[in-house]
Amino acid sequence: MMKTKNISFAAFAFLSALSLSAKEECGQSPNVVMFLIDDLGWNDFGCYGSRFYQTPTIDSLAHAGVLFTDGYAACTVSSPTRAALMTGKYPARLHLTDWIAGWNYPWAKLRIPEWTKYLPLEEKTVAEYLKDSGYQTWHVGKWHLGDNYPYRPQDRGFTEVVAHKGGGVGQTPDFWGNNYFDDSYYQNGKLTRYEGYCTDVWFDAAE
Repeated sequence: MMKTKNISFAAFAFLSALSLSAKEECGQSPNVVMFLIDDLGWNDFGCYGSRFYQTPTIDSLAHAGVLFTDGYAACTVSSPTRAALMTGKYPARLHLTDWIAGWNYPWAKLRIPEWTKYLPLEEKTVAEYLKDSGYQTWHVGKWHLGDNYPYRPQDRGFTEVVAHKGGGVGQTPDFWGNNYFDDSYYQNGKLTRYEGYCTDVWFDAAE
């Protein structure tokens, strides 16, 4: 039982240690910014050695912060990876082992086992831990762990949210007609129209 508890608190323990260290040095908690990007190769940024892609802004952010050099995704698809990052638990422990809503192959030789298609409410997220520690928490972009109450990011510890629904802009759960430009996203649950390219919209919202 203790082993499970240690795993579930892994992400928060690291952030807590980082926060305490910064408080000792400068008297205040550090800003914590985390990017989770689908289908990104580990060396697709200049700061990780890419000679093909030019990423000066991200490189500057990396040099001013913490650059991790040995990390692994918990799963090969979106939702389980996001759930693991939010809770510090392996996807199998959460019974969330595929992207939501997953594949359905009734003709396949092997049947897909029953699995959870949302982030279970009994799991406390790193956002909730940070919020309990006095942080203002933001989520922008893709969530993919539940589109409806009480599974939305604003229900799981995020103070401010600007997000699309489903697993990508323009997917079936998302607002009809979204195509990355001048889209409508959900700001704290309210459908709001934005101007510009989606990434610019989300980064501007996070400022």
